[in-house]
Amino acid sequence: MFTACKTRGDLGFTARPLSIVALAALLLLALWGSTPARVLADDQKAPPKDSRYVCPGCLTPVSGDADKCPECGLVFRKLEYICPVCSTTISWDTTVCPTCGQKFTPPAPGEKERRSAIARSVPEPRDFLTEPPAGEENDSMTVHGYSLSLWRTGKETTFGGRHPEINRFLEDASVTVQHLGIPQLSFYGAGMLISDPQFRPENTITFTLREAYLRYENDDATTQANAGRQFINCGVTRDFVDGLFVHQMIGDRLGVEGFAGLPVAAEKSDIEGDFEVGGRVFWRGITSDKIFRDFTFGLSARDELWDSRVIRQDLGVDFSWSPTWEVDISGHVYYNVVDRDFYDARATLQLRPTAWMNVTIDYRYIVPADLLPSNSVLAVFADDRRHSLELDVDVFPSDRVKIGGYVRGYYIPNESFNTQISGVQIDLGREVPYELGGTASLKHGETLKGEVGVQASLLAKAGMQKYQGATVYSASVFQFRIYEMLAYELTVDHTLKGSLDIHWEANDGKLYVRQNSATTVTATAGYSYQKKYTVTLGADYRSTPDFSNTGDVFAKLEVLF
Repeated sequence: MFTACKTRGDLGFTARPLSIVALAALLLLALWGSTPARVLADDQKAPPKDSRYVCPGCLTPVSGDADKCPECGLVFRKLEYICPVCSTTISWDTTVCPTCGQKFTPPAPGEKERRSAIARSVPEPRDFLTEPPAGEENDSMTVHGYSLSLWRTGKETTFGGRHPEINRFLEDASVTVQHLGIPQLSFYGAGMLISDPQFRPENTITFTLREAYLRYENDDATTQANAGRQFINCGVTRDFVDGLFVHQMIGDRLGVEGFAGLPVAAEKSDIEGDFEVGGRVFWRGITSDKIFRDFTFGLSARDELWDSRVIRQDLGVDFSWSPTWEVDISGHVYYNVVDRDFYDARATLQLRPTAWMNVTIDYRYIVPADLLPSNSVLAVFADDRRHSLELDVDVFPSDRVKIGGYVRGYYIPNESFNTQISGVQIDLGREVPYELGGTASLKHGETLKGEVGVQASLLAKAGMQKYQGATVYSASVFQFRIYEMLAYELTVDHTLKGSLDIHWEANDGKLYVRQNSATTVTATAGYSYQKKYTVTLGADYRSTPDFSNTGDVFAKLEVLF
């Protein structure tokens, strides 16, 4: 299966369609070397006639009754359900709950999922369905979405004695319409409305349209096309664009993606001179061997113009590889043609040595200033280029316990420079800050369910508390958070909820006169109906370097439809 990209220097640089020429050349090479669709015939087996499942490890079709994959040996867990009365975990063929005695309709042959019990919210590995069962296809138009309405009011108390009022309203909504006229056509939209007289006195109400596009996708997902405002996540490109995106598979291994349109970030410039275009060519599977058939290699490029001037020209290489179910490897390298510099490189290794442990090793080199357009005034505030190496370990001793920890180290070269007026050379030296953190959570209770958790982190910067005049070179930051979330089900449809969250932060940089710490306490209480409609009332208390003993209350309505 192939997945489409999700839609989910100098200013005097001569504008040449370098990335377009490169992309066309790459496409011709890929087409010249492409293999007919039948190359996969020897490594893809026909699924059993009654199969609705594929192995999540190697994507081989398997029988619904299989205990393990005949291809890669991955062992499957049996389907499990939750009793709607007492929430006891039961097997798929249970007819009477062993805890409360609730009776269930026995499943018909081949219908293990159609139960009067409730399926677990997170599917087990064997719940990878290849297609809906016969007779369940529904081509009628369906509408799904989410709405969040938030109103907040209160007073802030500054150390200077002022008492500014908080009176803020926010509406965040998204909607998906499927089978819009034809089964292959759908629509997706998302936007946010904010009303805040304090921060927006000239324009009290602000509306931001994040995405609004039509999507066409054929039955086997080999052809996809989006038209409208959308987020382009396509190789070297990660931007919001008003335009067209196309994904096309050529055979079973070669894929081509392209987009063109108006960059949303250029709304205040001349629309006639603003344009962004790019694409990606990728190839999946080096050989028919099961170890390499999931290896994906991609080449991408893009051009971006504001006011008819080139501000970005980027080339990129990316890859991903899952040689086994226990190992995932991915990475990319991006090059900025305008600045003639590599600005983003990443390599990630994810390991699952056991069913109860995940390990991630991640290296990244990044130049923050090159992530911005070459004419952006914000480039002067961007941090220096850096290398980072991170190790994450997550452990799941049981279904109720999760423990995680991470270590992250940075290397910041801090290249020397000369001042423009005096010509004095400034050498800030090398910095090697590091960060340590951990988290633990426990789900508890049967009738009154809850989750209690704790998080802590320490960012220790090199050369702590070193100053030059009023400039703070670095400071260490410690953060600690503890929370409790509770839920009590009155019935299947009615649930009471509550939470308490405490967050404390402190640094040793002596940046502020009053205090170098911040404390936030948030308490909520709410009610949920059918897990679709939720009303929450809450209150915040904050004490920060800027505001002392600040409090506010808020009301939140969430609707899932």
